[in-house]
This record gives sequence, C-alpha cells and structure tokens, in this order.
Amino acid sequence: MNFKWTLGYVIAGAGILSGPATGSINNKSSYESAGKKLELRNDSVQTLDTVVPRVLSCAAQGNDVLYTYNNGQVSRRSGGTRAWRNCNPGNLRLTPFSRENGAIGKAGGFAVFPDVETGRRALGNLLLSENYVNKTIRAAIYKYAPPHENNVASYNRHLAKMTGLDINKKISSLTAAQLESVIN
Repeated sequence: MNFKWTLGYVIAGAGILSGPATGSINNKSSYESAGKKLELRNDSVQTLDTVVPRVLSCAAQGNDVLYTYNNGQVSRRSGGTRAWRNCNPGNLRLTPFSRENGAIGKAGGFAVFPDVETGRRALGNLLLSENYVNKTIRAAIYKYAPPHENNVASYNRHLAKMTGLDINKKISSLTAAQLESVIN
C-alpha cells in the first residue's frame, strides 16, 4: 500500500513546518524503514518518534486526565466514562500487573494507560493470566467485579447477552474471537 502525506508540525520558535513524505506499507518493518525520517520544509530532519507524539505521562486533575506527550503537548480527557478518560476499557486498578502491562499512572482509583490499545491488551493479558485463565467466565466476573462493588448477576446477564457465550465456559477454552468479545 503506497501512502503520501503532508506533515504539519510546530516546533517552538520555528513556526509550522510541513513537507511531503512518501513510502510504502506492507508490514511493520517496511513502515518503520519508510517512516524513520521525515523531511520537513526547512530542510531539517525529524525522526518519526518526535513527529508522531507518544504519551509519556499522565496526571489526574479532578475527574479529568491530562496526558503529556514526548513533544511537550498536553491533552485533556474530560467527560465520558472513567474507562474512556483513563484509556482503560477494563477499569483495571493500578497494580504491579497493570504497570507491567503499560499503565503510566492512576486517576479516579484506576490505572491510566497511554492509549486504548495498551489498555485492551492489559485486560486480555489479565484474563489469560494464571489468576483467571482456568476460571469460568462466571467465576472470573465474580473475582474481577466482586459483589461488594458490583451487581454481579446483572454483569453476568449483560456479558452473556453481549457475547452470546455460556458464562460457565472456561476462559482457557475460548477462541481468540470469543476472548475478544469478552474484552469488548
């Protein structure tokens, strides 16, 4: 797949710089080799890491979450659900496990991930961990969302309805697609 784009990038003191970049995408390595250096209009070269922002850290500010990027930008997630604001679709707590799986901080009592993909991957890794993989979906829900904090019966009904799965099925027996539906 060939691509062409024009980048607009603000560098302190230099104004807006932009320029075309071309290459081809067939797989990750060709993307990395095509995109490692991007030429900017002022004849300087920026590495992909500085042009495509990455989240470095986060901070809770009331109910909002502020994300700080490697280029100095700060974005705010406000409104929506805690899971959305924290890029944490599973509402995982900040624990050594969530840190090992990419959590960068905490807001509202829950882990904050740099992006939704990292949060989803952490939830999947949790379900496939030794603490969950040999449990039924029902038992996993009971452990994951205990009755002193959640309406477990409602959670069970909702998950069964949304996934079409028998909640008495073991997590270890789920196909990749079925596990994905549970994560969703």
